[in-house]
Amino acid sequence: MKLGIDFVVLDGPVAWSDDYELESTMVELDGFMIADLRAYREGLFASMLALFEDQAPMRIDAIRAALEVSDFDNLRHQAHELAGGAAYVGAASLACHARAIETLAKGHRLQDAAPLVAAIEQHVQRTMGALRTFAIDPEGDPAS
Repeated sequence: MKLGIDFVVLDGPVAWSDDYELESTMVELDGFMIADLRAYREGLFASMLALFEDQAPMRIDAIRAALEVSDFDNLRHQAHELAGGAAYVGAASLACHARAIETLAKGHRLQDAAPLVAAIEQHVQRTMGALRTFAIDPEGDPAS
């Protein structure tokens, strides 16, 4: 645990599934994706993280708005965009959370999506805290 954020770094391939349990509160980061961004170009991880951090609140607002008016297509689209951005910066559990909302929107299951939408902002905040740990101390041991 660093900076008061509990998280784990996955060192193997991330298994994607449409099954998502809201009780899964641990933040999981994709160590391979983060290492890949770091290795590609110096500062790439930090710049992609800043871009994601700027865009995530807009996506969450759009997800909430779509849920309120039962706009299944926009809900699916916004959740898909959030999932893609999260996966790109290595936020594996957040990507799964957003992907679950996307899947529920495809199935027009708003009553099942509502609790996930209600919880996503907190998940984003906790995930950003874990990702910032890497930006602040990129050579540090994330498990310490």
